[in-house]
Amino acid sequence: NDTLASGSSDIKLWSLTTGQTKRKIKTNQWVFSLKLLNTNIHLAAGLAYYKDINIYNINDGNLVSSLKGHSSVWDLVQISADLLASSGGADYTVRIWNLTTNTCKFILTGHTHYVRGLKQITPSLLASGSADTTIKLWDITTGQLIRTLSGHTGDIWWSVDLLNSQTLVSGSYDRTIKLW
Repeated sequence: NDTLASGSSDIKLWSLTTGQTKRKIKTNQWVFSLKLLNTNIHLAAGLAYYKDINIYNINDGNLVSSLKGHSSVWDLVQISADLLASSGGADYTVRIWNLTTNTCKFILTGHTHYVRGLKQITPSLLASGSADTTIKLWDITTGQLIRTLSGHTGDIWWSVDLLNSQTLVSGSYDRTIKLW
């Protein structure tokens, strides 16, 4: 609608019409990622150094719940109405969270460096890009690694996206863009 969220040391909700701040949500932590959840009233915030994903009500700014377990949170993807994926920087994992129970359903391991970029490809397939120069494809219904895409020689940060339903795009510090 008319709201844009931005994060740094706190979260600000902005009116796109007026450009004015509608609400400030105090986190007292660095916010590295934000995701408006399907409810359109809850905002998930990935916190950089405090290991949490905090979920806030955007109407009143109150903290609704916290998902704990990462060493830092770099990216968020809502997989379905009740599932959220998160990438962990220093713990080298991807986690699948159940938003109904506020528990971790899967911890996806296999990367050997920071995991910073996530992209849902299909309802059951998630891609994760890492500073280990690889992209991993995960079955998010089972938590199993399906395939590793290798070819970059530099870190892959937040640069994992879909060009179309058949082509994954990645960008890297090696100054290349690859189509998979």
